[in-house]
Amino acid sequence: MTRCESGHVYDEAQHSLCPFCRLNRKLQWLMRKGWYSSAKNLADWYLSFSPEYRERDSSPGAVFAPNPFPEIVSAMCAWQLGDFCDAAGRFEVLRAVCADGDRQRMEQLLGLFAQMTPPVAIDCPHERLRGVLHRLSFVFSGIRWGVRVFVAGSEAEYLDFLRTCLPGVDCAYDSFLACGFSGGGLDPCWLVFRREILEGEHAFADNALLGLCAHEMAHLDLGSRGIPDAFQDFRVPDARPLWDQAVNERLTDLHVISKGLGCALWSARANDRKDDSGYVMTRQDIYSYICGIDAESGARA
Repeated sequence: MTRCESGHVYDEAQHSLCPFCRLNRKLQWLMRKGWYSSAKNLADWYLSFSPEYRERDSSPGAVFAPNPFPEIVSAMCAWQLGDFCDAAGRFEVLRAVCADGDRQRMEQLLGLFAQMTPPVAIDCPHERLRGVLHRLSFVFSGIRWGVRVFVAGSEAEYLDFLRTCLPGVDCAYDSFLACGFSGGGLDPCWLVFRREILEGEHAFADNALLGLCAHEMAHLDLGSRGIPDAFQDFRVPDARPLWDQAVNERLTDLHVISKGLGCALWSARANDRKDDSGYVMTRQDIYSYICGIDAESGARA
């Protein structure tokens, strides 16, 4: 093991140069460009999956070993991207270990967050889901409808819900883990989740659930802005289900990634059967995107 001039300890047998300094320079380059989404997606990827960061200590009294800078970048970028709840939670911990300038900025932003109200009204009966959707209501603040949530414990419960709340809608229970119903004068709109992804042995981990919910909220945000309608001229006669869904799903995934939630979306796709549908971005697609950022960000760092 060796120690670089900045004090990072790393395995010189694995790295010719300090991997922490190299990542920091890349993140600094992205931040100077104002490319907050790329900076956050890259920082989160290393913090989540890099062996050098996997065992990091992020307790309040620690120094976010071995390198606090990606944590600070991720939190600051979350704020810039509208992910105020996540940013505020990180600021509460980070301000105890960061430099004076960053600490003062975080305290200022925490004061602003205390005055915020959710921009989207969400009626959700499930406690775990409610917290995730509350966070995402700030991220996808363009949603113009109220949002109601139904959690189906079985196909029978789901079909009864359709008959009662969405008569005439035909969407098979075994075709989704989560889905949304909006547009056509529907206000509030509905998000429907299968209970198995929230509770029990097959429940999604927190980051995967965040990615799944972000995808559904992004659908509503784009729909509210009329984005899918802009692609009507490209529809192929007699191929509408395939073409429309492919365009719509990938636009939605790109919207999620643009909010700095690429790692969460990647985690969701491990459990989402739509990953094999050909419509959505796969885990490999998302990984390739992250690799592109890594290769191009401050390439001479």
